[in-house]
Amino acid sequence: AGLPAPAARGDPPTFDAKAFAGTFSDDNMTIAFAADGTYSLSSHAANNSTGTWTLEPDGHGLRLDPNAKDEADRAYTLVDNDALQAAKGTQVLRRAGGPR
Repeated sequence: AGLPAPAARGDPPTFDAKAFAGTFSDDNMTIAFAADGTYSLSSHAANNSTGTWTLEPDGHGLRLDPNAKDEADRAYTLVDNDALQAAKGTQVLRRAGGPR
């Protein structure tokens, strides 16, 4: 009694693309996300690319769909508003200017 009701688990989280937009990077890659759903990726190891990004229906996955159709989509998990982790692997990209 007196405790607030827990949030409903089935409700999708609210996602603010404008607040999320920004630059994320690690030592080898930088991705700039724009609020309009586009991105620009630059990497030391791979070709630079541009394309569109979307939040997966689960509210936690982020998919990069490159404009060049010979490139595979990239999938990331939204750790929090300042960090992304590669869906397959250990790569973590952090928001530029955020905590490391």
